[in-house]
Amino acid sequence: AVSKAVPSGKTSRKRKTKSKSKSKSGKKKRTPGAYMLFTASIRPKVTADNPEKKITELAKIFGQKWRALSEEEQQVWKDKAAVLKAKAEGGSVPAKKKKKTAKRAPDEEETDSDDEDEPLAKDPTISKLESAIDEIMDNIDLATLTVRKIKEMLVENHNFSDNVVTTHKKHIKMYVKSKVNN
Repeated sequence: AVSKAVPSGKTSRKRKTKSKSKSKSGKKKRTPGAYMLFTASIRPKVTADNPEKKITELAKIFGQKWRALSEEEQQVWKDKAAVLKAKAEGGSVPAKKKKKTAKRAPDEEETDSDDEDEPLAKDPTISKLESAIDEIMDNIDLATLTVRKIKEMLVENHNFSDNVVTTHKKHIKMYVKSKVNN
């Protein structure tokens, strides 16, 4: 596109602002991948710990931290990226892949128990969020506290990234309500 010079004395038209979901070419922006989501979540802490480093040096740190993650930890980020991609495409959220297990003999069938729906392992980020929420709720009057304020305090005072708080917002809300009701 060729831009024409505006003759003196005339004002140029204001450009229309483009929506954030579109790139310069008019196409929708790609959803971030697993690595980009991971780096976005650790960027505030890494940059705060290394204020003198250039962006190229920070990128090396991000890469080292990503490679240091186990397959299971990387899979968490891959799952989050898949969910974002599915939402952006207007589709449904993809189902998690089931691990292949050996077939059971008929006499080894599971018995019903009360804890079937409970997760076997708790995400360490959720544990940290819950303890930070407990601390916030212990130190502030519950009459003035809202879930939004708790989310803001998690980012500002407890060094959680916006991405982590956004990713776990449903859990945060459910946890706060369960604490208030108890």
